[in-house]
Amino acid sequence: MSRNPPKRNVVVTLDTYLSILAVISSFCAIGITFYQAYLQRTQQYASVMPVLDSYKDNGGDSKSWHLTYILVNNGIGPAFIQKAEITYKGKVYPDIRSVIYAVVKDGLAQGKAKPAEVINFAINQSTLYPTRILPVGEEVKLCNLDHKYVARWVDEASHRKEIRFKVWYKSIYGEQWLFNSAPDRIELTNIKVDD
Repeated sequence: MSRNPPKRNVVVTLDTYLSILAVISSFCAIGITFYQAYLQRTQQYASVMPVLDSYKDNGGDSKSWHLTYILVNNGIGPAFIQKAEITYKGKVYPDIRSVIYAVVKDGLAQGKAKPAEVINFAINQSTLYPTRILPVGEEVKLCNLDHKYVARWVDEASHRKEIRFKVWYKSIYGEQWLFNSAPDRIELTNIKVDD
């Protein structure tokens, strides 16, 4: 004779339901806490984000022409400059002065003016050396140039995007960014660079 074991009835009490609910609630609370920490960190990073921008102050007439390149921090946090690069027709130059001399050389080679007409021009420049800090709202005049021919030639080369400034900088939290003065698309002016 085979004997079947007696069936046990499992009784789930209210205490069991409450215990399960308490465990689920605890996991949800932990998840919400992590999400809030993530949002808070994102807000902190955004609250000190630098955004570099550049513009030109240019103009004149047939007798004189002026050009000023200006770099400004339009963000809400300081920009820590890491590296700066200036190129003319794809070639890297050590500073804006060298670029202007290259533009003058090209202008003279094309016969746009006589050498005697471009020997007296002055360049005022600022450099973006590594470890320089650019506070919020501060402007740096990268170049100030007044000359009938030279300033116009440099302005035209810039308009054709032959002259480009690139600046690598960091935020206060160490996020790295790249500023490009003449990007192919406007959304590529300031891009976040992976470490």
